Amino acid sequence: MIFDVNYDQEVDAAYFRIENKTVLDSEEIAEGIIIDYDEDNKIVGVELLGVKTINPENFALLIPLLPKSFKVQFQALVKYEEV
Repeated sequence: MIFDVNYDQEVDAAYFRIENKTVLDSEEIAEGIIIDYDEDNKIVGVELLGVKTINPENFALLIPLLPKSFKVQFQALVKYEEV
């Protein structure tokens, strides 16, 4: 597993690369949160559009889908805590 983050301040978008695999499909699970899947339907990346304006409640939809090894790092970066 890799962990790579790219943030484009100009458009306020971030991409979190979880696996170095080809993206086969993408799904917007909530406004501004797009998940990329590989051929095995495993998450390989997460894109956040409008990072500064994403509704924090939308992260509650994303967090349970993330691999455990990535979840803690992601929560720290977006400053989200499960309740």
